[in-house]
Amino acid sequence: QYGGYTGMTPVDFVVFVETIAREEGFDRTNLIFGGDHLGPNPWRKLPAEEAMAKAEAMVIDYIQAGFTKIHLDASMG
Repeated sequence: QYGGYTGMTPVDFVVFVETIAREEGFDRTNLIFGGDHLGPNPWRKLPAEEAMAKAEAMVIDYIQAGFTKIHLDASMG
């Protein structure tokens, strides 16, 4: 959402992959973008309401970037 270990936001990642696909002549319609383990875990040290608000914003960012496989995970400690 904020760049994480790759330094890329969800939109940045989609643009990066689509650029490679275009350069290689790969049909973008064959790409599936997925967000895995999306939920409040990255903010587990925050109060629950604040962590959930950040998780909600993260999911929205992924969907707006074009991700269609969305794995919500609130089970982690």
